[in-house]
Amino acid sequence: MLLRFDIIRDNEADLERLFEMKSQNSDVYWSGYTTAPDKKKFAEWYNEQLKRSDRKIWLVREMQNSEITVGYLYLTFENQSVYLSHGVKEEYAGKSIGSAIINYATNICLTFYPEYNIESWIIEPNVASVNTFLKNSFRKTELVKETFYASFQKNLVMHNYSFHKG
Repeated sequence: MLLRFDIIRDNEADLERLFEMKSQNSDVYWSGYTTAPDKKKFAEWYNEQLKRSDRKIWLVREMQNSEITVGYLYLTFENQSVYLSHGVKEEYAGKSIGSAIINYATNICLTFYPEYNIESWIIEPNVASVNTFLKNSFRKTELVKETFYASFQKNLVMHNYSFHKG
């Protein structure tokens, strides 16, 4: 499947597409929540994201039918690192969309932000994400942090994964 990556815009259609992605069961679960986001609060969050200079968000769509959103990508800039976060629509899981998103993100970073480290934080139980990052030249580092995940009702260890350049 050919994919198209569109930076989010200040319009209702993009807000709706991202809200749909962030409301799916798997995204709620792996983000650590127990319920889908409130639409009004999500709209406020969305508008804040549009104003941020340290974050870029893309919607990932089918090339042949741009009405079909299959995923999303966040790049968050902090110090000398770019942190990647992504999601894939549930019915497209297991079709290498996540891998294509991570590949696109690393290419963007290497082209436009070559001086930055490319990293991601992933919780231990999220084996699919771990495998996707490992498959795309990321390596697990020694950095860890603990974060409470309501969906698991406990603190979980997050591991840092860093892109291996070269």
